Parts: sequence; C-alpha cells; structure tokens
Amino acid sequence: MDWSPEIKKLLLQVESDSSSPKIAVFDADGTLWPGDAGESFFKAQVRTGSAPGLKGVSNPIEHYFDWEARDPVGAYGWLGQINAGLTEPFLLSLCQKHFEKEPLCQVHPIMESLIKSLQFKGFDIWVCSASIRWAVIPSLKKIGISEDKVIASEVLTNPDGTLTSTVVTPLPYREGKSLRLKAAGIAKPTLVVGNSMGDVTMLEMAKYPLVVQYLPARPEVMLSERQLELEAANRGWPRQMIQLDPQSR
Repeated sequence: MDWSPEIKKLLLQVESDSSSPKIAVFDADGTLWPGDAGESFFKAQVRTGSAPGLKGVSNPIEHYFDWEARDPVGAYGWLGQINAGLTEPFLLSLCQKHFEKEPLCQVHPIMESLIKSLQFKGFDIWVCSASIRWAVIPSLKKIGISEDKVIASEVLTNPDGTLTSTVVTPLPYREGKSLRLKAAGIAKPTLVVGNSMGDVTMLEMAKYPLVVQYLPARPEVMLSERQLELEAANRGWPRQMIQLDPQSR
C-alpha cells in the first residue's frame, strides 16, 4: 500500500522542512507495528515461566488486564517489575528470540520506508512507548534505531547489573510521554506519529502531527483509537489508515 495523497503532501513538507534540529518521534505499538510488543512478550513469559515476579500470581494475564483497565500506568510498570532479578542482557536475549517469530510486532513496511527516508534526510529518529523497553528494542534495532533513542517503560538497575522493581518515572504514557521527551531535550519535534489517546500529549508537541492506525483494529485499543480519530478531526491532524492482510492477524 501507499500513503494517501494528503499524507504524501505532508511528508514532503516534513522532509523539506528547514528547521533544526530535525527530529521525528514515533510511538511503537499500533504505530510502527500493529501489535503490542509489551503484552506479547508478557504472554510469552507467562507461558514459559521466565519472569521471576510472576511466581505466586494466580492467572497473571487476567491480573494484568484487570489492572490495566483501572490503572494503565501501574500495569505497564508491573510488566517491567516482574523481571526484577534478571540481567538486562539476559532479558534482551529472551525478547530477541520471541520477536524473531512475532510478525505483528515487526515494523510495518510502509513505516520502515518512512523512517529510512527520514534518516536519509538527516532526521534523528526517536521512539517513545509505554511498552517495556526490552520488548521494543529487537524490532527497532533491525531498522537502525539505537537503544539510546528509545524512551519506554523500564526499571532501575542494581550495581551488579540485575534489574530492580523500581519503575523509572514518569512512565511514558499520556502526559508522561511529553515529560520524558522534554527531559531528553526534545521540546518541539518536527514530526510525531501516534495511534491512540496515549499519544496525544506528544502529538501536541509536534510541528507536524500524524495519526496512523491499522485496520482491523485490535479490540483492546479500538476505543482509544476511535477517540483519537475524533480528536484528530477536531484539531485538523492528518490521519492514515493501514489495511492489514487478514492472514497476518
């Protein structure tokens, strides 16, 4: 598929923009790819028993989704906390193996093409996601986005290299996204791309905001994406729909 004429025009403006620095920020889940990397890896950890913090938790998946419905920030942080005691290299190796066979969390070709075009034009590419950082890194490394340009949910590390249960705050969700970007020195990105209401505050920061959503939508984000669709219409933000191959779902 290709970008709509409206979006093609927008992206030409973005790529020819003379402002400096040239920075593009992307959400990950539902934007760069149609799936949810954090939740996909969490479900794999439940199956394999690879997260120390899941011991003693009855029905972890139900526990997580009930919590997310009440308190998304707490639930997203918990997906990092359950790995306390593991080392970051070990956790990254688990994520790498998982995402080699997870097509819904691989960067969509149209998004990869956009990122490569922006990189060629000299843009600094950042990713800001509420998913745990170890889950999003494998797919991002494949397209040349380095770990130091990833803002995501994470926990602090002990001096011996093991992960703690202390969540780094603010967690990058809703207003936490704009706060973390500003803390990284990004106050006015040229382009911001997101898919749901969790991305509104960082879309507001952009010179050029762009809403990208996939069809069919995942049931878990359908309401939030619908709300952003209405928000985008009210604010005049351009929106691109990406139709997925039914066999990929």
